[in-house]
Amino acid sequence: MASNYIDEITKLSNLLVSNIRFKLDYNNYLNNTRKLLLVEGATDKEFIAHVKKDSVDCVIADHVFKSNTALRTTPTERINCKNAIVKVIYGVSKFKSPFIPYPNDMDKWDIYGLVDLDCEELSTGVQFPRLFITDTHDLETLLLSTDKDILNRIDNCNISPEEITQSFFMAYQLAEVRNLLNGYYDKESFDLSSISCGSHQVDFSFFVEGNKINLRNLVNYITKHSEKEYPSTKIKQIIDRLLQSKLVRKKFSTDGVWKQDISGFDIDAIDEYWIIVNGHDILQLIRYYNEDAQNVFMDTPGQALNRAFESNLIEIYDYSKFSHTSLFEKMNSQEIIA
Repeated sequence: MASNYIDEITKLSNLLVSNIRFKLDYNNYLNNTRKLLLVEGATDKEFIAHVKKDSVDCVIADHVFKSNTALRTTPTERINCKNAIVKVIYGVSKFKSPFIPYPNDMDKWDIYGLVDLDCEELSTGVQFPRLFITDTHDLETLLLSTDKDILNRIDNCNISPEEITQSFFMAYQLAEVRNLLNGYYDKESFDLSSISCGSHQVDFSFFVEGNKINLRNLVNYITKHSEKEYPSTKIKQIIDRLLQSKLVRKKFSTDGVWKQDISGFDIDAIDEYWIIVNGHDILQLIRYYNEDAQNVFMDTPGQALNRAFESNLIEIYDYSKFSHTSLFEKMNSQEIIA
């Protein structure tokens, strides 16, 4: 293991222990009377609260790893919390003390981590008994894919089957488009965060025509919202090259419009649908197509996007469905589930 990786694990471990010191008694983990579960965000903690044993403490990684110092007196260094969770679990699982100087014997703690399947660190194939991974792309897709009727049980919302299908169809297009743009032209890189519903409120009206993405308009939208300035000649060049690509021509017409009609869209016929599609996209698209959902789950300034929508789904989810997932099976084997 490279020394810089060891340094990263050491830094993250120190941040974790420093945070726990002010909130919990870490002696409980040393004597194995309690377990510690690291999760990515607040909605993950809300979900886990419905299924975990009382002896499991759930800690939000963003509250632990977002500071350079234990007392958080210096400007925040943004850390990818998904990757941080994986690094910590990797460290305590594979590299015990004294190889890494864990504070307060943290490597002896009963510590676990939960991350979404889209975590970058998982591309290395790192998996351990104490690392839990969602079966689908993220928590939201886990809820939607296992509880097929959940969107029909939302209070104060009347979401039609057609609007649900539209949202699922558009989310699939966004997933495919991101994949195409990520692999586009070796020297060209796009900042795709502007079309990421997990981090931005996306204006779909700019590049969606009915039920289809217009690739020309999408590229214009991305470049318009990029920190990098793109002259019109460069934007035209990017669009022309994209539309000439064989991979793009399989999905889009010569005019840059998504080929497939919604009448031919079938989730069950797409093997990896729930793996590649982002749950945040689906929720924001439902708000785009359905006025009731937009009014009920309008984003609150200062809170994460779609937080109210996610929390509502967690609250009304049929938790008997969770018992049929691989995630449940693995968590249950480690005695995390009540």
